[in-house]
Amino acid sequence: MQESGNSFENYIKDGKRFESDSDYKQGWIAGESEGKKLQAEATAIGKGAAASYPQKSTTTDLDEVAKDTLKGVDTSGLENLK
Repeated sequence: MQESGNSFENYIKDGKRFESDSDYKQGWIAGESEGKKLQAEATAIGKGAAASYPQKSTTTDLDEVAKDTLKGVDTSGLENLK
């Protein structure tokens, strides 16, 4: 589990103690599991929020894009520019 700016990622597991102390090992495993669970929840929330935004228009026809852009805009004064 890594995240940019995460101040907790700098904790270093003591490998010898991890192998010899069952409570230490159990704590590390529980902490890593909880961290992964929280990260998965945050990812799911982010994906849900991203999915709620309206999809981009797939129109690539520039004339159609221009018409859509000018819908509801008063263009009567543009005739004088000729």
